Amino acid sequence: LLGFILFCFSNNCNEQETTVIKGIIEDSLSKKPIPYVNIAEKGSAVGVSANEEGVFQLSTSSADFDSVSFSALGYHTLILGMRDLVQNSTGLINLSPVAYSFPEVVIIRP
Repeated sequence: LLGFILFCFSNNCNEQETTVIKGIIEDSLSKKPIPYVNIAEKGSAVGVSANEEGVFQLSTSSADFDSVSFSALGYHTLILGMRDLVQNSTGLINLSPVAYSFPEVVIIRP
């Protein structure tokens, strides 16, 4: 099932701890998957993108990060701590849409 978050801890050849985070990202209102969301360790350059169905998998061997950032155009960025991700047994990550308001634009023809 893709609708869950799984945390696996294993040792690689360098004896570093590897963490794997899996899940699906969806719109909090429509409940539809959001494609190509950026998922990254907060404060680092390590990250991945969700696929066209909102499914992602982030693997890291960094012991220094404590939160993950989820961002997509048209949505509020969501930052979840590792504790929150562990407690999320469904694996569904909900992003809230954001509405941008721009001032009125008047076009004058010469």
